[in-house]
Amino acid sequence: AEETSKLINGSVEKTNLGSVIATATAESLQKIFSSVSRTSELVSQMANASSEQAIGAETINQGVAEIDSVTQQNNETAQESAVAAEQLSTQAEQLKVMLDRFKLKA
Repeated sequence: AEETSKLINGSVEKTNLGSVIATATAESLQKIFSSVSRTSELVSQMANASSEQAIGAETINQGVAEIDSVTQQNNETAQESAVAAEQLSTQAEQLKVMLDRFKLKA
């Protein structure tokens, strides 16, 4: 009977110890779950921020492409204006030569 009592007491102690360990394990798992949830939120926020940055970068790239296009058009217009100015200068010189042939009587 005494031996049975010792075995029962040992089993109760082991059961109590197992209960304490199980409770500690549950608390640890809850902390891990909370940490994983927070990490997941942070990763999601980082993904959203990266997506927004990518959209911003694409917008900037489009703006730069438009600036490049306008710059090329301005360059072409400037070249055309230079050619027109040269032609106008040549025509002005020809007109001056023609007008120099006429002499006004005073």
